[in-house]
Amino acid sequence: MQGLKVTLAERERSYPVYIGRGLLEGLGEFSRREKFPKRVAVIADSTVARLYGQAALSSLEGAGHTAELLSFPAGEASKTLGTAQVLYEELLERGFDRGCGVIALGGGVTCDLAGFVAATYMRGLPWAAVPTTLLAQVDAAIGGKTGVDHRKGKNLIGAFHQPSFVLVDPAVLSTLPQRELHAGLAELLKTALIGDADLFRLAEQQLSTVLSGELSPLEEAVARAVRVKAEVVSRDEREGGLRRILNFGHTLAHALEAATNYRYFLHGEAVAWGMIAATWLSWRRGLLEEAEHKRIERLLLKLSKPPLPEVSSEALLEHLRRDKKIVAGRLYYVLLRGIGEAVVEGGVTEGELLSAWEYIRTVEEGSSRNPSPLPRHPSRILVLHGPNLNLLGEREPEVYGKMTLKELNRALEDFARERGIELRIFQSNHEGVLIDLLHEHRGWADGIVINPGALTHYSYALRDAIAAVGLPTVEVHLSDIHSREPFRRTSVIRDVCIAQISGKGLGSYLEGIEVLRKEEKGAAGAG
Repeated sequence: MQGLKVTLAERERSYPVYIGRGLLEGLGEFSRREKFPKRVAVIADSTVARLYGQAALSSLEGAGHTAELLSFPAGEASKTLGTAQVLYEELLERGFDRGCGVIALGGGVTCDLAGFVAATYMRGLPWAAVPTTLLAQVDAAIGGKTGVDHRKGKNLIGAFHQPSFVLVDPAVLSTLPQRELHAGLAELLKTALIGDADLFRLAEQQLSTVLSGELSPLEEAVARAVRVKAEVVSRDEREGGLRRILNFGHTLAHALEAATNYRYFLHGEAVAWGMIAATWLSWRRGLLEEAEHKRIERLLLKLSKPPLPEVSSEALLEHLRRDKKIVAGRLYYVLLRGIGEAVVEGGVTEGELLSAWEYIRTVEEGSSRNPSPLPRHPSRILVLHGPNLNLLGEREPEVYGKMTLKELNRALEDFARERGIELRIFQSNHEGVLIDLLHEHRGWADGIVINPGALTHYSYALRDAIAAVGLPTVEVHLSDIHSREPFRRTSVIRDVCIAQISGKGLGSYLEGIEVLRKEEKGAAGAG
């Protein structure tokens, strides 16, 4: 095991980073050693919760903690204020107070989101990070930058909130999908390029071995990358100067992610393209020798990543102009003076950025290459449960059935998985949260299944939100609203939905999903 320290100006906020295979099993002991709160909310996405949630809970409980698992749908599309709001509600309903703590168990999205929830819930709870992806281990888990995306840009809403400790277990990378591995290697190479030439040489020597499935070289590489980031954060916690170098490749990357609605790239994939552009611009500005430019580019091109999609120059510039690194109208862009030496350059022009964009469009297949359209994806359906549906199984079971919301959601996920459909499922007792979720998912979802509960009968705001997002929507109800009290027979959202299904219990939702699937197939056939 290796131990590093992120040393901050306020010494009491400094924290350790532990690195070693098998450390996840000792999470509880490390938490006790660091005097972490006794009651803990472990926040993980649905994939990591299934893989490592129980192991984390068992370790914590074995060390005397009381731990509960909170999960959210996997993917960048969940990194929103709407998901944070759902997590706030769950924390409140379970009685978490300021004496409790949060552990982020997962990748970059989880570290950013869970850290942000910890920073803002009851004005701040202590949190710790247990990163389970390579990208999170070398980047997102360290440094205290937490936040969520906004439809106008990535990470525009957030806070600096340092963790109490970070636990890095390279053994968990064995379950990492190959695409996630490549994306994480891009962030590792970024760290090498800005601060560790020896790490870059190691990557040149070992990259083929790692890509073939032998992950043992990663432990030393991860430790070196963590050491670089810890040193940078220690010297510049809030990105006032030096820390900006950690954004190498990220300016263009964030613009590409936003321009494609966070649907196309994994973050590290976009960063890989961004680094190719920034390396070329470094050479073009006379900062970097041509031999080093080509050496860097060769290694980055070995990483698998989607081809560049068709994005107009105007759309790209629109997102670049919202970059957080613009200060007083001046864009600060991270370039290279050499391998292992980054520099922040002010005054990079839009013309230069567009030239870099044109350059990388020709890199993969030469100047005749045609940009790729966005790939076809499985059906994506947003499922929203309205007020009081969190009480399913308890509230009037003779009317709504004995199935709990958790059981209902599991049945929906199984049904969707068999049909190649991707679901995102949320429940809220608040009208505004449901509206926010509709807005946030309009660039992701192909259709919506919504049970608005009592909001069905009077929420014109919800009706207008459904109309505004313009997606095929099916209104569903567990009970037969037409055979109940007169007020329940009125639906103010019916006219903006393609169907209304009620009285079939779980079957109302399943039929709603099928209606949307047929609707999408029909639209595809018509095209």
